[in-house]
Amino acid sequence: WRMADIIYDRQKDIHINLPEKVLVAGCGGTGFWSGLFLAMSGAKHMQLFDPDTIDATNLNRLPIPISTVGQPKVNVLKDIIVSIRPDTIVEVFQVALDPDMLTLLSPSLVVDCSDKFEFQEALYQGCLKRNIRYMRAGYDGTHITVTKEVKDVWKVAEGEGYQTTPSWVVPAAISSALGIAKALFCPKFEFCGDIQDIRKKMRRKVKPNVPAP
Repeated sequence: WRMADIIYDRQKDIHINLPEKVLVAGCGGTGFWSGLFLAMSGAKHMQLFDPDTIDATNLNRLPIPISTVGQPKVNVLKDIIVSIRPDTIVEVFQVALDPDMLTLLSPSLVVDCSDKFEFQEALYQGCLKRNIRYMRAGYDGTHITVTKEVKDVWKVAEGEGYQTTPSWVVPAAISSALGIAKALFCPKFEFCGDIQDIRKKMRRKVKPNVPAP
């Protein structure tokens, strides 16, 4: 058996929908975890965009060593991805993504983990125009958003951009996990609310197991 066959043997019956090429816009908290989840799911070709470098404040929510402080986020994420999935093609761009680049980049899926509503709206419209699948995952404090489009309601809920505080690994990882689950497995899933609301939403959907008469 090839190593790849062994690695993915236990997920083959889940029938996830892996894109040919996925672009991640923003490789901070949510984008970093999204990139890892995509790679671990078997994504073969990834394009990473982020102009920023790792700051010490990022270390409370990213699984990276202190020695990475000051390094480009895209490079750090690429290093981790290729260390666990060496066959993955990873292109890095230490710049902010310009939606006009989508035609040349030609991704199958765009995972938007950016932190400004105006950019999210422009990127969503760029994907819509080019018939590219779009998925957005983000968080602010313990509030998370997972959606296939950009709406004014998300702007009201999250504000103009993520706040510097509070920030925690759990909302970052949860929003990323739910976002990638939406992109690869359950496309109808949408969520906008506090992480405590996830439990309430799940409870509302659970039907009591009443025996048939």
